[in-house]
Amino acid sequence: MSPKIVFLLKASLIVFYIAVPLSLVLPPIQPYSHFMLYITAALALAHVAEYVLMRSKINALPGRNHFINTLLFGFVYWLPLQKAQQDVLD
Repeated sequence: MSPKIVFLLKASLIVFYIAVPLSLVLPPIQPYSHFMLYITAALALAHVAEYVLMRSKINALPGRNHFINTLLFGFVYWLPLQKAQQDVLD
């Protein structure tokens, strides 16, 4: 996965996470607030499950705050790190 794609995916997720609380107060996106909250809850559950299932691989990666980053970004966070670590070992 190219660094540009990783950056765009992370930026898109951050924009979405910012838009969710704004959807509760901004009239143009207020009709979608319930839908956005459901998507956020589904993402949170999926990312927690992803962390639980991949914990040993994720915690073996260099760096810190793996749980928080995985909760926010999912595989977009840890997959490039894992591929970079494999490239170094190969």
